[in-house]
Amino acid sequence: SNQTVANAEKYTLNTYARPSLVLSHGKGSYLYDTDGKEYLDFTAGISVVALGHSHPAVTAAVTEQASQLIHCSNLYHNQWAPRLASEIVEATIAAYPQGMQGIYAATASGRSPARVFFSNSGTEANEGALKFARKYGKLVAESGVLGKGTSEALRGDPNLKCGIVSFTGGFHGRSMGALSVTANPKYQKPFTPLIPGVQTAKYNDTGEIGAFIDERTCAVIVEPIQGEGGIHAAQVEFLRALRRRCDQVGALLIYDEIQCGLGRSGKLWAHQLYPEDCSPDMLTMAKPLANGIPIGAILVSDKVAEEIKVGEHGTTFGGNPLACRVGCTVMEHIAQPEFLEHVQAAGQVLDQELKQALAPFMGSTVVELRGTGLLRGIQFSSDPTPVIDRARDHGLLLVGAGGNTVRLVPPLNTRLADIKRGAAIIADCVTQRLQPAMTIFDLQLKAELENVTNLAPKEDEEEAYTWFIKFQCCGCRETTENFVSVNIKESRAISGSRGDAHLVMTCKFCKRENSASLCGPAAAYATSDQYATIVQIECRGIDPVEFSPRGDWRAASTVSDAKFEFSLDEDEWYDYDDEAGETVSVTKIEARFERGRAKK
Repeated sequence: SNQTVANAEKYTLNTYARPSLVLSHGKGSYLYDTDGKEYLDFTAGISVVALGHSHPAVTAAVTEQASQLIHCSNLYHNQWAPRLASEIVEATIAAYPQGMQGIYAATASGRSPARVFFSNSGTEANEGALKFARKYGKLVAESGVLGKGTSEALRGDPNLKCGIVSFTGGFHGRSMGALSVTANPKYQKPFTPLIPGVQTAKYNDTGEIGAFIDERTCAVIVEPIQGEGGIHAAQVEFLRALRRRCDQVGALLIYDEIQCGLGRSGKLWAHQLYPEDCSPDMLTMAKPLANGIPIGAILVSDKVAEEIKVGEHGTTFGGNPLACRVGCTVMEHIAQPEFLEHVQAAGQVLDQELKQALAPFMGSTVVELRGTGLLRGIQFSSDPTPVIDRARDHGLLLVGAGGNTVRLVPPLNTRLADIKRGAAIIADCVTQRLQPAMTIFDLQLKAELENVTNLAPKEDEEEAYTWFIKFQCCGCRETTENFVSVNIKESRAISGSRGDAHLVMTCKFCKRENSASLCGPAAAYATSDQYATIVQIECRGIDPVEFSPRGDWRAASTVSDAKFEFSLDEDEWYDYDDEAGETVSVTKIEARFERGRAKK
């Protein structure tokens, strides 16, 4: 795992802050790292792995389809893309029979009320939806249906009807169009200027709708339940007002259900929790649609589909037979009423368990519990990173969200017993009954001597020898320098930053409190033919990453190296008595760190 992390840092673009664990495989709601440690997964790959890891039906679909046809491009039909499109449309209509607007609106001549365009990801789906809205806006402008004064102005320049309105707390992707409607300075600021014509209104504020959405608006994009923004659900009157205003000004209402859709809320789609007069004109989806195989899709209403012509949009990989076949498998499970009933029941159990366990902390450490189904959030009064780290140390994977929120998004078929187990670990982490797990590192030395064994230190040898170590915070991955001094005569660690064998290091970057305890086994000295541990470092929340015999980092070694060899200055020689009573000086030392298994 150390080599994997080293290669990642060396060869991949550094855009992610990750802990040092390396995952190797998964089964159901559990993941396993390369050291064999088991983790209960409450991230589901950020709401992706709806059916859990290594689901047998998904594995069978991938295996069989990969042996037949993976890709043929959209120059030709394949049998799985139309089938998945039909399953999405028919399941959507069946799950919401009261729907009459937008993607549910009745059509003439028996046409489907909605159609599907396949992409490869959620951000691509949102890009496509915004692109379709731009064309639709021009057609509305040219039609002259918005009133005499407005229509004349827009017909003179249809490009004027190009405005897009998004909302605070929303997240719609990282590519330029999707980023432009993601109102978060952390994501936007490095890449400005963004695309023009985008305005950001306040989420759930109906009073601003009339001011922001006008006749020059072509699209409004919103998440019915915000995920990345901190698990916030739209109010009924807010979505109803958006639908009404879009109809008044000829704009399209786009629901981004990339995270909250496809069963996550306990309904097939999150907007199906709302009345029928809140329905969208377009719906974007991705994350769980193929259980981890990259795919995205746009569900568009008939009035939009009729205006998108051949050649006006396209994709190389979108709608490929492998992803679409797996998508069919996922839809066959998620669309079943009993599957959605389990999501609702599991969500209720999770909510009840958390409310009971966290009741003493509500209003102080814990601000609020939010969410529905298995899209849940715990908002804390301060940065919840320590809770996420402690949970990971003790076998539960969590993911953060905006506003000091921990996001809980386990696989949708997670067993109720595992839901309760995850809630119990969270509660223990919040109450701080669990400390970060300890990892043991042995600093080992090997003396370069010939024909000498059973060395012992000379009686008059009392000097301490200092090793400088750089520790890396497991939270923010920044490094802090400290040192270890070893008493040669007594073979014990005697000093750290406080002059004793315990180091408490509050990370100056993320303010996380880490610690390291130093100890040395008695009479652990190097012989000519083996390494001997002279110092053990018991780390909580930190890892040693570099060490140096004199604090000279030009001669430092990384902990992941197999060994580090160096010569001692004459005044640093170790003097030993051999079996014959003769004095022997150790002039050359070979050192290494050996990482032990983490333990509680």
